[in-house]
Amino acid sequence: MTLNINTAKALLAVIKTSGTRAYGELDRVQVQTFRWSASPSGNRERGVRYLATNGHVLLCVEQKADNPASMTISLDDLKEYVASKGYSTLTDRSDDYGDFPNWQQCIPSGSKATETIGLAAKYLKMLTDIGRFLKVGDLWKATFAGDLEATRWEPTKLGDYSRVSFIIMPFRID
Repeated sequence: MTLNINTAKALLAVIKTSGTRAYGELDRVQVQTFRWSASPSGNRERGVRYLATNGHVLLCVEQKADNPASMTISLDDLKEYVASKGYSTLTDRSDDYGDFPNWQQCIPSGSKATETIGLAAKYLKMLTDIGRFLKVGDLWKATFAGDLEATRWEPTKLGDYSRVSFIIMPFRID
C-alpha cells in the first residue's frame, strides 16, 4: 500500500504526542477500505480511511484509492516511513494489536449551541500542523455539539481528500 507522505505526517502528528501510551494501544494508525455509494456515473468508487487518535483527539482522513488495503500501521513503522520520505515499507501489524476504538462514537452527530467549552491550545496547534501537512489550508469550520461533547473541525477546502475530520475532546471548566 502506498501512503501519501503528507497524510503520513498528519497522522504522525496525532499519535506521537506525549501521553499516547497511557491510553493503551493507541500508538498506531488504523487503515480501512470502503466503497462510497454510487456516483452519478453509477460506479461505486473505492476509498481508504486513515484513523489516528491519542485519546484526546481523533483524525479521520478519507480519499479515493485504486487498490486500498485495510491494515494497522505501528507508530514505529510510521516514524520510519516519514523519516525515509515514503520509501520504507509499511507492514500490516493487525495481529499485534487488539481492536481499534469505535471511532464513529467520537464524531458528534449534530450541532448544539454552547456558551463555554474547554479546548487545549496544543490541539489547536496540532490542527494548524495537520492543515499544513495535508495542504488543506488553515481555515477550518468547527461544529459544537454541547458543553461536554467533542468538537468536530473540518477544513473549508479538501484538496486531494474526500473528507478530513479532526475531533477534539473537551475538558471541564470549573
